[in-house]
Amino acid sequence: MDESARSLISFVSRQLEDEEHNSPELIKTFISFHLFGLFGMLIVLATVLCSRSISRHSTWYSFVISWIISTTSYTLLFWGGNLIGPEPPYILCLMQGILIYSAPPLTAATTLALVIQIRFLLCSVITSTPSKAPRIPGILLTSLLVVPYLLYVTILIGTLVVGWRDPLIVRRVGSGMYCNFSNRVPGRVSTVLVALIMLPAVVLEVLICTALRRQWALFKSQPDALSMALRVVAFTFVGIFAIALSLVFFFTIDRASALNIVISIVPVSAVLIFGTQPDVLRVWMFWKKRPPPTTPEKQLEVEPTATPDSKFIVIDIHA
Repeated sequence: MDESARSLISFVSRQLEDEEHNSPELIKTFISFHLFGLFGMLIVLATVLCSRSISRHSTWYSFVISWIISTTSYTLLFWGGNLIGPEPPYILCLMQGILIYSAPPLTAATTLALVIQIRFLLCSVITSTPSKAPRIPGILLTSLLVVPYLLYVTILIGTLVVGWRDPLIVRRVGSGMYCNFSNRVPGRVSTVLVALIMLPAVVLEVLICTALRRQWALFKSQPDALSMALRVVAFTFVGIFAIALSLVFFFTIDRASALNIVISIVPVSAVLIFGTQPDVLRVWMFWKKRPPPTTPEKQLEVEPTATPDSKFIVIDIHA
């Protein structure tokens, strides 16, 4: 009886694997979402770089670049023309394997860096005299920009050594969407790192939302500021979502096709949340008359309100 059960499970597993191999619609959906994230982030980045009326923090640029790296990594088989058909070349498969293990901790770390900078700016406003609000320390800012990519390179080298020493573990997954390793260790290390990095990010975002809620009356009269606040809330849910998925992935080698589709929604969410900010949309709506700016474009992101004794502060954090 026990042997029969094992045989049945093995048969069902083979059938499911065969079905996943014959799911071009799911593969196209997976790749389309990542391509949307890739080109969406490229367009947003180009818009900000080319527009004189938009300013962003350095951690925002780092965040966007990390998602460009991530979405490029997941579409490597597409660019190589090896999504369907025979097994991809070993080198191409190895490259994608090490890239997709390194990309999630990178995007998690740049997200945390972005949240830390926003939180720091908000705290400096709340706890200091607005005119003397301190900037983020240079060494901290440098760490927020450099550490995520040092982590990325470290994981990249480590997984490269693992895949190079044992070429047999490098293969295209059953769904045919990307390449990874049959060895569980790189995937689980990447997953644990993502969870550990995103947990403090979510906590900080909750604190940010709490601080914003205390000044909600002011934000209702500031459309751009209110938009930013809502985006922070939205990305908090994305962070919680990423942690939940990380816990699921910890116990699996191959993610099911449906689960792969779900994870590919994350870069789409990043584009929709950070690429639809009012100042970005105004650049593309060139036929509409632009409203006169109320503050200098490159001014410090924090300003006091007109009433000297007021505790409310206008915050323009374009992250």
